[in-house]
Amino acid sequence: MQVAAPGRGGATNSTVFTNGTSNATALVTREASRLFDLLESDNRDPEDAPLPDPQYHPLLVRALLAHASSWGAWENSLRNGLGLNGQDARRQLTALLGYGRLDLSRLGEAASNRAVLVAGGQIARNERHTYGFPLPPSLRAKAEWHRFTITLAFMAPTVGQLTRYRSAKVYFSTPDTTLAGGDRTDAEHNAVRRGSLQHEIVQGTRSMSFVDGDAFPIHVECMDDAQRLRAGNTIRYALVVSAETAEQTSNTIHDEVRDRLRLRARERARDRIRS
Repeated sequence: MQVAAPGRGGATNSTVFTNGTSNATALVTREASRLFDLLESDNRDPEDAPLPDPQYHPLLVRALLAHASSWGAWENSLRNGLGLNGQDARRQLTALLGYGRLDLSRLGEAASNRAVLVAGGQIARNERHTYGFPLPPSLRAKAEWHRFTITLAFMAPTVGQLTRYRSAKVYFSTPDTTLAGGDRTDAEHNAVRRGSLQHEIVQGTRSMSFVDGDAFPIHVECMDDAQRLRAGNTIRYALVVSAETAEQTSNTIHDEVRDRLRLRARERARDRIRS
């Protein structure tokens, strides 16, 4: 990152290149501010469902930043450079890479070959909330690269006097890799549940078998951790889910998912009228 710096002889136009967490914080904060602007502008089509209430926006911004992150080429480079292999490699790489590098081109930008859904909710102890991501017909029975990404952020109630700082935890259960036609990649699946942000990627080239109208299920659950969550107390969370493939495989995923969500909304509206 190029920044201003003191110059020789009192020069006022000198710069140097620096790096580090302070630089990263400034860059990510700028992107977070841009995401807040997008969420608060709510420039959606009237046929689409409204965005989650503003009380969920801080969690959505946090989830969206992680959602646009991945290891990319770093994984193979570090595996080769450090001589990592076997089942333990992903765990070791997770300690080095976290959720990876933030790809700004995927942040708040639409793409015809990618559909991104967001949700927010409040969940109590031992509850399960199930979401269904409409499966795009253009992905059916195609042995081509595709990826599902799921990110969950929650407001963890804390316990200051214990080493286990979360009094309760919210998480989504293991993704259905068989239905998704892929395998879990990037951050190791045990590590992603240790904090208050869970980010998992399932990708592959196996053909997906489903019928029109099927959905990819995401189960969000809440359970006690360091303490018992009292009856009547809830934890706020935000969920971001996306599906994508290469442009040459399909450039209609965004529209396919949107059409199915609109159809689902119209059916629910009719059911409410009948009742």
